[in-house]
Amino acid sequence: MPAKLVRQGGVFLQHLNISDAFSRPVRQMISHAHVQRLSMLSRGRFVGPIAARAPLLSRSLTNTYATAAQAKSSEPKAAKSIPKVRKVQATKTKETAEVKKTKGTGKTQKATKKEPKRRQKKALTPEQEEKLSLREKKKQIRECKALCLTPPRLHPTAAFAVARQEAGKLVAKEGLHEKGIYMIQKIQEHIQNLRSEQAEEYERIAEENKKLNEQIMADWIKSYTPAQIRDANIARRKLVKLTGKRQSRLTLIDDPRLVARPAPPYAHFTRTQYQEDPNLINLPLLERSHRISALWKALSPEERKAYDQAYREDQQRYYREYKEVYGDEPLRPPSARRE
Repeated sequence: MPAKLVRQGGVFLQHLNISDAFSRPVRQMISHAHVQRLSMLSRGRFVGPIAARAPLLSRSLTNTYATAAQAKSSEPKAAKSIPKVRKVQATKTKETAEVKKTKGTGKTQKATKKEPKRRQKKALTPEQEEKLSLREKKKQIRECKALCLTPPRLHPTAAFAVARQEAGKLVAKEGLHEKGIYMIQKIQEHIQNLRSEQAEEYERIAEENKKLNEQIMADWIKSYTPAQIRDANIARRKLVKLTGKRQSRLTLIDDPRLVARPAPPYAHFTRTQYQEDPNLINLPLLERSHRISALWKALSPEERKAYDQAYREDQQRYYREYKEVYGDEPLRPPSARRE
């Protein structure tokens, strides 16, 4: 019985070499004390070092029992590991099925979503439409004013204006406390009491100011590109239409670099009439225009072809110069006026 316990001692006694521990054959009985001493040594932390040093049994016996025990112990482990893998696979398949289900439900949710209804704009009342139009008009006026280009301050070109300017300087030196209408009255008195010599001097200054103003304007125009001057003239025309006021500061800028628009056939015909009949220009404007119009209507289609050809040549010239000067092409067919 003790030998059987040693041989079948489970994990603790199977690893001991007990081949040399018995003085008699293994099949004979041994004492309980000897088996108890071996079993005490096989416990706890003494199993590893003592089992390696004590050759108690032959390796044939230990191998037979150890392999049998290991086979028995390894078989249930493998059997246990198989259902674990199956469980993982089952859980994975469940997860993938759930994901597919959720994806499918998402598609159905997207399909079932309704598009939000757009709010319909309410019709504006006449007062609201008027306010909106005024707001847009003010915005256009601001944009035009930004493009108009403010010209430089010029000197007076009339003798009376020069005299008023000089009188204002004298009055300001004599009485600085006088302002408003009192200063204007003194300036007028000073101008009325001018002598002839002073009047001639003011006329001379006015003529000099004209030449000086021309030089100032020429330098100011050259400081901008032809395209900027063109846009400024367009904005000035538009601003006059929006405000309904013609102001001196909104006159078109006369830049010789601007491209002249092509003249229509009737303009070419009028030009030739002035060349052929120099006395035509001495007639009153209304009579002159009636005579030229009657001559134009009396022309045959063959005679008008020459003026149509002149207009087409002028158009080609306009497109060519427009691209050279402004760097772009005109957006619409040109009319017979300067930019």
